[in-house]
Amino acid sequence: MQTASFSGMRSCAQRQPFSSGPAAVRPSSSSRPRSQHCCASWAASGLAGLSSKTFTRSFAPDGQQQARQQHSLSSQAKRARQLTVRAGWGDPVVFTAAKVVSNVKDAEKLHRVVVDVGDLAAGYSKGGQFMQIKVGEGKPGFFAIASPPDPNNQGLLEFLIKAQGEAAEALAGLEAGAEVAVSPVMGKGFSVDQIPADAHPTVLLFATGSGISPIKALIESGDLEADKRSDVRLYYGTRNAEHTAYADRIPAWEAAGVRVIQVFSNGDGQGAKYVQDVFSSDKGLSGGEGVGVVLCGQKEMCNAVKELVAAEGVDAGKVLLNF
Repeated sequence: MQTASFSGMRSCAQRQPFSSGPAAVRPSSSSRPRSQHCCASWAASGLAGLSSKTFTRSFAPDGQQQARQQHSLSSQAKRARQLTVRAGWGDPVVFTAAKVVSNVKDAEKLHRVVVDVGDLAAGYSKGGQFMQIKVGEGKPGFFAIASPPDPNNQGLLEFLIKAQGEAAEALAGLEAGAEVAVSPVMGKGFSVDQIPADAHPTVLLFATGSGISPIKALIESGDLEADKRSDVRLYYGTRNAEHTAYADRIPAWEAAGVRVIQVFSNGDGQGAKYVQDVFSSDKGLSGGEGVGVVLCGQKEMCNAVKELVAAEGVDAGKVLLNF
């Protein structure tokens, strides 16, 4: 694992769709969030070479494994507690009652929240997808799913919640057993079938802050097939070690074939840099043939990375977003 310096930026992993300020977004008729970020999963895993079932057994937090055995909402009860909300414009969103199973602080202002969404979990098939979640009569927020797609998860999904914004702060403050309302799973996720391992030995992943959520889900789903590629790198930017979510997962990601370059904004006395600056000084590419890119982060970072890889000859169609 490598560490570099990084200039702080807000992540795309969670957005409050009706709040004021620069992060305000509203879903369109396709329920796609709009923002100044390049990632459409707003808020939460088998590793490459492992099945999702294997990941769940080997790497899921103890509380989540216990919750799978101890807690589930009946489909009948949840159907009786559905709420339809028109989210600004476009098609109405049907919200269904769900329950918080666990809430654990993972890093500064970042919480791992496991929610029992019941049958709705069946709609989750790709890393990069997300859900809307609302607490009480509050406004909903969009939150990425950080756990991997897993038909054996008994309806439990994990989200990485940054306690910032109305919906996120409310969700981060809940205890196990609290009720929330959730939408169906949304978004197309990361289309990694466009960068198959046999033709793309190099994959470059970029995530900042809570934007690690959908990237984590992609890595741990096994769909990336990192073990079948020769060069898979994750440039992961956070403020410092205390603000780094899923730090405990990094060794497992590296063991699965993903080289993690951590980028801290405090610079450790070296001066602040952006994730794209660290990549620019260490591209290690000999042309763009056989290179895939996956992005989730602040729009400026995404645009800069796109320019850098385009200059190397990477096909724009091989640069993946999840919307």
